[in-house]
Parts: sequence; structure tokens; C-alpha cells
Amino acid sequence: MDNLNIEFLEAYKRLEKLCKEIYESEKGVTSYIDNMKETPSDESRFVANWQNDLNMLMDLRCTRNLLTHEEGTMNRCMCDADDIQWLNDFTARILKQDDPISRLSLQRRRLSDEEFDNYWLKPVPQFESKGESYSFETDVKQKNSSSMLRFLAIAFSVFSIFVALLLVTILMLVLFG
Repeated sequence: MDNLNIEFLEAYKRLEKLCKEIYESEKGVTSYIDNMKETPSDESRFVANWQNDLNMLMDLRCTRNLLTHEEGTMNRCMCDADDIQWLNDFTARILKQDDPISRLSLQRRRLSDEEFDNYWLKPVPQFESKGESYSFETDVKQKNSSSMLRFLAIAFSVFSIFVALLLVTILMLVLFG
């Protein structure tokens, strides 16, 4: 039996118990994952590493399910020390209210509804991801610029139809009189 698998399961059980208490549900970590999945992306994108945390939780839940439901998995190394450390750190983050759901909730409380709805207008610091620099502010500007181009294209199309109808009307008046 691999000792890391046992340590992993113990760390996962601590997180599971905490999530069961928070959500008052028997689903534990799954309830936390569902909460993250149900959060609109226009809100969750303002919480650093939201998607990374969600992906990691889903991956580790899958590992836990394999360890507890599949035969022979306890005899193979199914996880590593980093997985165990991540589970322990995430549990501590929940307890310190520094996890994604807590940070989003805090953000919502700090801002009025109108401020929260317009929060995307404010600059957000850059962070490094896989060697590429990314900024939500740049992303929003790019989306706004493509939205503006779409608007202009639609406006031009509507204007063109209006001009065509006007020309047809004038032509009919000239011809039929």
C-alpha cells in the first residue's frame, strides 16, 4: 500500500468534512465544486486563479474517487506530495476565508450591486500564466473593441437597408407616379 495514497485520503477527508459543514450537505467537496461551477464567469473572473482552483479540485476529487472505488489503486502511486500539500493549503485557505468562494463573497459585500456590475471597467493587475502575460483589462478592451466593431457592422447593415428601401421608394414614385 502506497503511503502517499493514505496521506492523500486523509487530507481529502479533512477538506470533505469542512465542506460538508459549510454547505450542510453530504456532498462536501462536490458542493463546493458545484458552487464554483454555478458562479457566472463575469463574476468569477475577478478572483485570481478561480479556474485553476476549480480544475485542481475536480482532478483531486477524481483521484479520491479512483482510490476509494477502484480495485488495486491503493497499491499504486495515484498522487504525489504536491497534491497532498495543495489539499492542505486549500483547506487552510477556506479556514482563513481566502478561498475562491470566500473572496468572491467578500468582493460582493464590499461593492454595491451597481459597483459590482461595473467592476469590469476598473483595471485589474496582471499575472503570469504559463509564461504569457495576461491582463483582464486588456481582455475587456479587446472584447469591447470587437463589440464596437460588431455594433458598427450591424449599424452599417441597417443603414444600407434603409438607403436601399428609400431608393426603391423613390424609384417607384418616379416610375408610377
